[in-house]
Amino acid sequence: MKFAERVILGLFIILVGVASLWYGSPARTGASEPIPAFAYTFVFLFAIGFIIGAMGLMGAEHDYPALLSGLVLYFVVGALVAVFMAVGGSTLDGYTLEDAGEPTFWIRWIRVAAIWPLELVRRAGVFGYYYSG
Repeated sequence: MKFAERVILGLFIILVGVASLWYGSPARTGASEPIPAFAYTFVFLFAIGFIIGAMGLMGAEHDYPALLSGLVLYFVVGALVAVFMAVGGSTLDGYTLEDAGEPTFWIRWIRVAAIWPLELVRRAGVFGYYYSG
C-alpha cells in the first residue's frame, strides 16, 4: 500500500468513527446521556485511523515497525493531552502530590491518555457530549 493511500484510509476510518460518535450522541438521540458503545467505537476507530494515517505520514517501508510506531505515537499524544488536561492552565487542577501517590489518580489519567479523542470531544461539547469535571 502506498503512503498516500494509508493516509487517506486513516482519514476515512477516522470519519467513520466520527459518524459513529454522532450516531450515538445526545444531540441525535435526544437522550440526556450518550450511548457508550458508540462513543467507545469512535475511540477505537479513531485510534486505528490515527495509527494507519501515521504509518503513511511516517513513510515507513515495513508494516510492523510502522504499526508499532503509530501505536506509540497515539499514546504519546494521549499522554500529552492528559498532562495538559491535568495541569488545566496555570494550576494543577486541584491535585496535590499526595494525590499522585494514590492508584486512582494514575488509573484516571492513564484512561484519559488511552481515550483522549473522546475526552477532547467532551471538553469541546461537540454533538451534545459534555465534560462533567
